[in-house]
Parts: sequence; structure tokens; C-alpha cells
Amino acid sequence: MNRLKKIHLFLSLGLFLLPIVSHAQTSITGTITENDGTPLTGASVIVKGTTKSVAADINGKFTLSEMTPGQVLQISYLGYDTKEIRLGNETVLHIVLNNATIALEQVVVTALGITRKAKALGYAIAEVKGADVSAGRDMNAISSLSGKVAGVDISTTSAGPSGSTRVIIRGNSQLSGSNLPLYVI
Repeated sequence: MNRLKKIHLFLSLGLFLLPIVSHAQTSITGTITENDGTPLTGASVIVKGTTKSVAADINGKFTLSEMTPGQVLQISYLGYDTKEIRLGNETVLHIVLNNATIALEQVVVTALGITRKAKALGYAIAEVKGADVSAGRDMNAISSLSGKVAGVDISTTSAGPSGSTRVIIRGNSQLSGSNLPLYVI
């Protein structure tokens, strides 16, 4: 009878310690790439619900220590869809992130690098594409803008690429006579 109690006690302790053994902490290593296999340098790996995080190195590799099965990794990178992975018993991961398909709205860069939506501006803007400028085959880049933007008067004083060019927008409306444009390149 005494031996039966020992066996029962041994089995009870074994079943009690089983959850502790199954949640042993391990180190996780992994590689983060895009669809074509290019490593995503600096991709963010966050253990969800904690403050533990790491960034992928130049080869897209990362290491997290003291991880337990059941924890969720959240992998993100700018321009790619965020992916969540629930850890099992694996210690090596290969994660592939897909390109995010986000439609971008048109923005305009104004003075001092301030960006605004084109609709939100209180003044007129005009865009001249590079193909339109090169189609004129003019030696002076500013002269090639002539006739491409409404309300802009472009006059040249001499020919050639180093010739002087004057650009006036909508006539001389200031008292000083200076109505010079702002060029954003």
C-alpha cells in the first residue's frame, strides 16, 4: 500500500509540473524578408502585450530571448502589411511580409517643406512634368516652361543655356514690381 501511494504521489507531481515544463523559456531567432527574398533591414518585431521589441539587422535577422510558447509576435515594416505570429515550439522563424497596397493622395510641398493636400491650398498651383519640359528642346530649362503654365510670362534677354530669363506671374501686381515665383524642385 505504501508503494501505491508513492506511485500516485509521483504521478500527481508529474502532472502538476507538466505545464511548467511545457512553458520553458527559449530563445527565438528569425529572418524577415519580402516576397523576392530581399531582407528587410530594420523591420520591427514586438512581443504583443509586452514592452519587449527588437529590430532586424542588415540581413533581416533578429533574436528574442526568454520566449514562451503561446506568445504573439507582431512584425511590421513601413510599406508592408503587419503580420502576427503565435509562437509554438519552434525556435527558428522565416517571416515573409507582403507589400501594402495603399493609395496615396496627391500632396504639394510648399515653402519650408510644409506638405498640404492640393485641395486644401488657398492658392493656385500648377505642375509641369519633366516630359513636357524636355519636349520643347530648349537649352534653358526656365525658357522651356514658356506656354506650359497659365498666367506665367517668361521672357529671355539672351539666347543659350546661360541666358538671362525673367519669370513674371500674373503681371506686376506688387508695388515693388517683383512678382517672382517660388521654385520647388
